Amino acid sequence: MKKSFLIILLLAGILFNTFAQRKFEKLDRGVVAVRNSSSVYFVSWRYLATDPENVQFNLYAKTVTASSFAKLNASPLTVTNFQTSSAQVGNGTQLYVTALIDGVE
Repeated sequence: MKKSFLIILLLAGILFNTFAQRKFEKLDRGVVAVRNSSSVYFVSWRYLATDPENVQFNLYAKTVTASSFAKLNASPLTVTNFQTSSAQVGNGTQLYVTALIDGVE
């Protein structure tokens, strides 16, 4: 009797642990740019739950007239926002963020 009770208890613990796993949504960085004034844009993005604590970021933009993306920040960013001029970001600009982990994109 005690042996079967222990087996049932063990199986219940395994099943509970399996179903108690946290589920994550598949999200990207969600880059958003908002114009603060006529000459300044505020760009923000998500910090993901899977990012390590020492993660850094690079922000890239491609305007409508440009043929390739250009990095907007001079050094890696440690926060999830950036302010830039309207000359670099404007209507129709494509933005993306890359994570730097131990200095590697």
